[in-house]
Amino acid sequence: MNTADRNFYKLAESDSLILGHEFEYAFLISKHGKKEVFCYEFAYGDPGCGLIGPDNNWCAVGGNELVVWTRAKGTQQFLEPEICWISAMRLKSFNELEFLVDPYSEYGAVWSLNIQTMEKYKIRDFYLSSEPYTDDIHW
Repeated sequence: MNTADRNFYKLAESDSLILGHEFEYAFLISKHGKKEVFCYEFAYGDPGCGLIGPDNNWCAVGGNELVVWTRAKGTQQFLEPEICWISAMRLKSFNELEFLVDPYSEYGAVWSLNIQTMEKYKIRDFYLSSEPYTDDIHW
């Protein structure tokens, strides 16, 4: 994967890794040697967001599903209606992330995922269906 390709979109970057996608394919690439560490094909649509763990030992990619890769456990896929169409992610702690499910859908919510246990829980509903559409969402 060539990260300089015009079809490659960067989702996240750390000191040693680049997380991005080319169309439906998500890639985690080592900056040293440009080697693919992780690759995943999304079933529908392009990934919309991603995050690399602070120790470079995990990443998460969101789109029509949630995909988490860890060096220790490999790939874990979450394909459930209530966490479909993830539009944003943020780091909550060293091994925990929060993600936003499309707030313009009936499932709009903020969720938390523990990377070590792969347990997730809903923090709160988050609906913007009565608001004008914007990509700049403060959650």
